Parts: sequence; structure tokens; C-alpha cells
Amino acid sequence: MANFYRGTHYLPFTYNRKKPKGKKENDLSVFEVETVKHKLTGDDLLCDDCGHKFKVVSTEVSRTLKFIPAQFITVEDVVYVYSCTNCSKMKRTKKDPSLLKGSIATPTLVAGIMNSKYVNGVPLYRQSQEFKRYGLNLEDKTMANWMIRCSEDYLYLIYERMKQALLKGHYTHCDETRCQVLDEPEQKASTKNWMWVYMTDALSGGPQMVIFQYERTRGGYHPKTFLEGYTGYLTTDGYSAYHGLPDNIIVTGCMAHARRRFDECLTILKKDLKNGEWKNSIAYEALCRIGKLYDIEASIRESSPEERYQVRQEQAKPVAEAYFAWLRTMDTEELDHKSKIGDAILYSINQEKYLLRYLENGHLAIDNNDCERSIKTFGIGRRNWLFCKSIAGAQASAISKRSTIECLFYFRDPCDNNSKY
Repeated sequence: MANFYRGTHYLPFTYNRKKPKGKKENDLSVFEVETVKHKLTGDDLLCDDCGHKFKVVSTEVSRTLKFIPAQFITVEDVVYVYSCTNCSKMKRTKKDPSLLKGSIATPTLVAGIMNSKYVNGVPLYRQSQEFKRYGLNLEDKTMANWMIRCSEDYLYLIYERMKQALLKGHYTHCDETRCQVLDEPEQKASTKNWMWVYMTDALSGGPQMVIFQYERTRGGYHPKTFLEGYTGYLTTDGYSAYHGLPDNIIVTGCMAHARRRFDECLTILKKDLKNGEWKNSIAYEALCRIGKLYDIEASIRESSPEERYQVRQEQAKPVAEAYFAWLRTMDTEELDHKSKIGDAILYSINQEKYLLRYLENGHLAIDNNDCERSIKTFGIGRRNWLFCKSIAGAQASAISKRSTIECLFYFRDPCDNNSKY
């Protein structure tokens, strides 16, 4: 079951998914094919009734999928040293330098570990346990050091270039999530630290990029410092720290946050009210009005920024203004500010100027969902690995997470060292 907007109604819509024809063939077409031919041989080629030979009249082909577990291969580099037979001059062949001097780490091994941790959310200690089942004793502490060294020696250079490119743009998103770091000085181990994320989305007109930044606190001075030199729009949630940024940064709001609060109210009402009485609620009416805005956004998703701006001015602006005019007709002084519906109404009213700003520019998104999805993957992994041991580890996580998400943005496999990124 899924929820869809139908005209002015926000209703559940049930449908049966049909399996598309040829799906199995398409799913398997990207893999190498190992053909096993089942033929008659010897006496089996002779007919049991008349003794003559059988001939092939057709073939029947079926496909299954075989899984080959990961394997390790020891790479032994043999460097040959030569001497001139006349003057005894010495010369040696060249080999690619080691990824980490004195280490067995290779780009493919480190990429595989990063992919497991930052894409699949598998902690290093679990990876160490799996490696032991393959016969490799590789401690999680060793892998953690590899993550830190590779992020500092290689990925940080890309990280800085990406940051410079982001600051030269004019359309950015921002969000933050918890990140516990045990070795932060002068704080308890249970203290919350924060991972901030800055990104550009598909509407920005430039390359999509995501940058994670570890910070000790959730203070508003962190985005101010990070975005120093940036001029343009910043799409965020309603966190007040963003509203203290310099005038050259124009903050735009997230309509999804406004909608989410009314959706929570409606979920409760559906449990308490019967026979569709919840359709007469403020929450339902608000969702219908916000739903119209999202219907308009869906219709212009593939349009140019100029076309999006024009449609928003003609269609979305009257709907959005009517939504806020409707909210202002309510007696906010009588609202229970601690109630779900009171919180939902006041959030929209207090965030009005930020929620309307997406109408100003066709490059802006109506919400901050893309940024939230990027940071959600970090949150999923955090539930598994729980914390970072050191500040260097947290910073390495920020840099490595950026790299893996960037690969996924452009449909690259983070483990594919043949991809031209």
C-alpha cells in the first residue's frame, strides 16, 4: 500500500505490482555467463527402439545464478635488477608504489572494506570476523588505521577540491546528525558529537556532491565557518542555528518537515476516529494543501529551472499563499503548543518565509529530502558501529563516507577500480 495525492485528497491507494516481462533476463544480463551443455554421448545417442542415432532438433535454455564468495589473492611483485655487461651500470624495473608503505593493503582491499562499512553499514570488527572465516587474520584496529591513513593521504585532497567547488556554487543543502566520539577531550564518553553534511542536488545546475564534516558540537558557528566565502541559497530544516548565518546566505526551508508533522497527527487520528471522520480534521486539510504543491513539483521535475520558476509562480504560489492564509485564520493563542497539532501548525507559521523561498528560484528544491537521505545512510551505519574511537577516526569517516556516496551518485561501484570517476 502506498499514499498518493488525488486532486485535493491525500488517500491510501492499494495496487498490485505486475512483474514485468523479461525481468529475469534483464537482471542476469550484466553477469558473465557460464554455459553448461547437456548433451547425449556414447550409447545414449542411439534410439532404444530402432538403434539409429538421435539428432539435435532444438535446445531448451534455463538460467540460474551462482554465487562465488569473496577470495583473497596474494600479489607477489618481483623486481628484476639488471647490470650492463660492458660498464656495469645498474638498472631496475619499476613497480607501482605501495598504497601504504610496509602494509599489505591494496586499493581493492581498502575499497572493499570502505564499501562494507560506509555503504553496507558493516562494522570493522564484523568484517574482521568474516575475514577469519576466509582464513585471513586482519584485526579491526589495523583496518581502522588504514581508513585514517588513506583518508588523510589520498581522499582528503579530493575532499578539499570538492569543498572548493561547492563554495563556488549558489545552491546548497545542509543537515546534521549525531556522532559519538569517545576520545574527545574534556567531555564524557556519552556526550553527543555531530556529523554535518553539505550537498548539492540535481536541481542545482552543477555536479552533485556530498561533503561530510565532523564537529564537536551542534553550534551554529560550524556552518558559518564551513560556508565562509559562499554566497547563495542554503536549504535546511527549521533548526534555528541556520537563521543566524550572514546575509549573503539565503536560508530556504523544508516543506517535508511541515508535512511530516501533520502526517503524524493524521496517523493518530486514524486510530481514534472511525468512518472517515479524520477527513474533517485540520491535519487532513493541511496534507491536502501541501499535497497540491508536491503534485506541481512532480509535474515539473524534468523541466528546466526557468520553466520550474514560471510554473511555480503561476500554479504553486497561489496554493502556498492560500495554505498560510488558512493557517493564520486559526487562533494560535488557544493552541496547545505541546500537542502534535499545535506543534504542526506553529511550525508552518513560524517557518513561513523560509518555506516560501523555493518559489523564488527554479534551482531550489521544495524540501531537504535529498540531504536527509544522504545523512540517513550514515545514521544506519552508526546503529551498527555505535561510535568512533578517535577524532581522527571521525574525520576519516566523514571523508570516506563522502567518497562512497559520491560513487553511488554517479552509479559507480565503490569497489570497481576500473571506473573512470
